[in-house]
Amino acid sequence: MVEEWKHLEEHYYISNFGNVINKKTNRILKPIKCNKYKTKVTLTLENNSRKKDVFLASEVTRKFISKSFKKVTRLDKNQFNNRVDNLIVC
Repeated sequence: MVEEWKHLEEHYYISNFGNVINKKTNRILKPIKCNKYKTKVTLTLENNSRKKDVFLASEVTRKFISKSFKKVTRLDKNQFNNRVDNLIVC
């Protein structure tokens, strides 16, 4: 599978592998463990005046699988594996 990128917000892009990149700095953001099931990254928006948390499994699902869903689960139960082929929409 080839890594495909889609626009997320401002200068941030998300891939079907669950990576988020800042195109301004060309750095991949490191996911943070939020709770037992979720991982997130924090985006800095509008010239450092606003921050936004993005939950990776939900955003990968929204951009690459379906715009409307109720729940996302992972096949391997690994919260850091947010690849599109590992996510199941419920």
